[in-house]
Amino acid sequence: MNLSPFSDLPFDDKDALQDFYLVHGLAHDDIARIMYGNGNTYVTYPLYDAEPYNQDWLLDHQSEHESIYSLLGITGLPDLASVDFSKEAEFYDWHLLHRQVHEIINASLGIVS
Repeated sequence: MNLSPFSDLPFDDKDALQDFYLVHGLAHDDIARIMYGNGNTYVTYPLYDAEPYNQDWLLDHQSEHESIYSLLGITGLPDLASVDFSKEAEFYDWHLLHRQVHEIINASLGIVS
């Protein structure tokens, strides 16, 4: 699933953020379905129903990406758990990094956007 249209959300737009969480959760479901189908299992977390800026969600999300990168033999995962979403620059930097992480995973798994 292509997160790009949902990753370019405006700062402090709570409706757009909720749309992002939904599409992002679906993207993680796609990744898990393909990886499980390839015999790679890992712990998944509920990524749909996050409160905006929730630190627990960020930590769970980071852990899931660490597992995916490890199983796929990908290195260089950025720290997606250390962000202050109340700061506009960090908000935009995080969404750019996160989109790139998903693009790398999608390319590795052959997911066409």
